[in-house]
Amino acid sequence: MNGFKEEMAGTVDVVHLNLVSAIGREVGGRYGVNVVPTSLLFNAQGELVTRVNGVPRKDELIAQIE
Repeated sequence: MNGFKEEMAGTVDVVHLNLVSAIGREVGGRYGVNVVPTSLLFNAQGELVTRVNGVPRKDELIAQIE
């Protein structure tokens, strides 16, 4: 996922959370994250639309975003 955040700048917001941090634990618990890494994609209304457990393929994430 190297460069993904920069590549998608202006299109989507990419946020990385560390599950050791307070906010990471809160968000991880809210969405049942039990595998690291886990990628969660939300639509503009804040609804979870895609979950990828493990290392995501960049092309798959881009296809989901489009």
